[in-house]
Amino acid sequence: MLRTEGRKSAPIRVGLTMRLGGSAANISGGGFCLMVDHHLSLGADVDLIFQLPGSDKPIKCQGQVIWCAKSQVVPDNWDLGVKFVNLLAEQQEEINDFVRKEIAAATA
Repeated sequence: MLRTEGRKSAPIRVGLTMRLGGSAANISGGGFCLMVDHHLSLGADVDLIFQLPGSDKPIKCQGQVIWCAKSQVVPDNWDLGVKFVNLLAEQQEEINDFVRKEIAAATA
């Protein structure tokens, strides 16, 4: 899959459906790479809740698992590609702004 958006590593805790939790390895305007301790099937729908660093409000949205791979870093964990689904325009802009600012700061 060809990525068309900037992507930034960020320490973001993410809540998922089924009382799973995870951490974002990175985030883009299109979704996350999440590190979790359970395998999820391709196409699985998940409810997400997360808060961007520096923000005072959580983002609640839906996501869909687009890939799942055994972690090469943490034994018995999984890395998930989760694309955002049905983001509100203001949520999309907040995520895009965060990623743009973080990428600019890292390259300055």
